[in-house]
Amino acid sequence: FLSGRLFLRQEILGRLYVLTSRHEREGRHVPKSEDIGQLPTQTDEHGQPLISGLPGPLEGHRRPTAPIPQEVTENMGDARTVSANPAALLQLATISQFFALSKPDLDRAWEAINTIGDTNDSTEPSENLELLGAASIVAAANRNTPLADKILDALVRIVPRLSTEEEISRVPQIMLQTAATHEAHDAWFEWIEEGLARIATHLPPPPDRALQMFLIHLDAIERVLPLDSWFHIRARAIASAGADMNRHAQ
Repeated sequence: FLSGRLFLRQEILGRLYVLTSRHEREGRHVPKSEDIGQLPTQTDEHGQPLISGLPGPLEGHRRPTAPIPQEVTENMGDARTVSANPAALLQLATISQFFALSKPDLDRAWEAINTIGDTNDSTEPSENLELLGAASIVAAANRNTPLADKILDALVRIVPRLSTEEEISRVPQIMLQTAATHEAHDAWFEWIEEGLARIATHLPPPPDRALQMFLIHLDAIERVLPLDSWFHIRARAIASAGADMNRHAQ
């Protein structure tokens, strides 16, 4: 309930920011516009962004082109030191939905995920997935394919540690968001097909149920995709073979 309420609040404030920006571009005055203009850089008492970093359901095709205004830059705070504070990647993802990030900002996002899943990384998988989800928004909003490849590499490193259904369900979601980095259909298809196959290969084997849970989510994707976009066939074959090993052993 609390997470749903937080998400709703983020969405409402995000809509308010978008509407205010549009009216100001058209020469209309909006009360408290200066305060509203700072929303992309603000966080609540728990450190969560005040507005959602996700585009609306029909806005995924839009990519911001305007540079970050000076007044926003001055208030970015931790988002400017994202490599030292990886949680700031969430704030950077929010900003990327409204403004075009500079190369230094993209480099900071790169640094924030560079060591995810390494041998010395003791971060919980759920926290790593949250960071990679934010990074996927940054990559897609900026069509940054090297960052997308880096996200995939990090996912491959951490999937052997995934165990819960919630963690497994995040993987296809992050992959779909990251794949949006590729604008051309063929490039998109090739990237996500290869990536899901790599992930299926590295998921925990039986008796762990990770492969079975992964298959359930792949089947759900299949129901909403046209046949010529079934990028999950290789991954499903790999996951099915791995899951069947346990049944044959029994």
